[in-house]
Amino acid sequence: MIQSIVVIQILEAAQTAEEKAKILTRIFQSREYEPKEMEAFLAKVKETEPQTVLGRLCAQFLDVMRKGQGKSETFDEHGILFQIRTRSVSDHQKLVLLNQNLRFLHRSAPIMQWLEQQSKHGSGVIKSGTERILSMVQQEIKMFRPALSYDDAEGVTDPISIHDFFKMTRTQKLWWLMARREDSLREEFIFQNAQDLMQKETDSFVVSNLVKRIPEAIALRDELHLDLVKMLHVYEEHEDNRVRANLLEGYDVLMQKARYRIILYPQIVKATTEAKDNRIRSTALRIRYKYAPRETKAMVEAWISETNTLGTLASLRWLIESVPEVQQEFGTALKSLESELGTAAKKIIAAKGVLTGDTLLR
Repeated sequence: MIQSIVVIQILEAAQTAEEKAKILTRIFQSREYEPKEMEAFLAKVKETEPQTVLGRLCAQFLDVMRKGQGKSETFDEHGILFQIRTRSVSDHQKLVLLNQNLRFLHRSAPIMQWLEQQSKHGSGVIKSGTERILSMVQQEIKMFRPALSYDDAEGVTDPISIHDFFKMTRTQKLWWLMARREDSLREEFIFQNAQDLMQKETDSFVVSNLVKRIPEAIALRDELHLDLVKMLHVYEEHEDNRVRANLLEGYDVLMQKARYRIILYPQIVKATTEAKDNRIRSTALRIRYKYAPRETKAMVEAWISETNTLGTLASLRWLIESVPEVQQEFGTALKSLESELGTAAKKIIAAKGVLTGDTLLR
């Protein structure tokens, strides 16, 4: 996570309150900060600048953080829909509202449809913000429902045919796909209908689960099924980063068999070096480290030596800390790099120079 000193440096480098608000929004939405230090920073600005754009934004974000620490179970679907659809509410306010209710969003098909529409066809902060929210919703389901079982999927029964599956609502499909089960009925159904599921399911949220469940079902078979594995390749270029990241996790399951590993490892390498989304890269990095630790270490060393801005530092920190084995290996080098770039950033600020996330620091 970005240390508070870096957050403050970036904000101080901005020339206007509006520019500061944009930078703070990007940092807050990416969750690249120390929670306690960010909360203290937000509270201070809220108190000292209550009427400025930045002060009001800090008040909103502070409310999000504090509500996120609480135990509220309320969810006003119609109220949220009204606010996100109206033009009288700013994009920033809409994203704050959605983040406040993050753990409940999957319950509402209309809200999820709005999020997907904005992530695909929106622009600016609303596009990037809804992309992040969609990526986090699936993680929030696991976080707040760690003991999820099949019985929790109210009204859901095992599909007998592929037609039964497509009669389910999005929520029913997700519960069925994600529930913990001890029998093999689901895996057998998924294997037998894998081709139809890949060809006919268009809901990206459901697809993001299928690209993990289908490889799991294939891996349970003693015989090889290269035809089905090759069909999964189409998702490598999917527009939804969540689908592409989960696909790599599915590949990881399949790569336990050497025959599949030969086919799939090049895709892991490609994602590590070419993917622009940090979640995809970190997933690929974890898998690559498992199978080729020496070459992966060399790659991370090169990343560290090439990092020369606060923006790339934040991305690198996120990647390294997301993979425990890599963090253990390079934690000290990362701290040294942060110290070096932090010192350079302070010098620029002291000289009243312009400091942004793209400013070269070495």
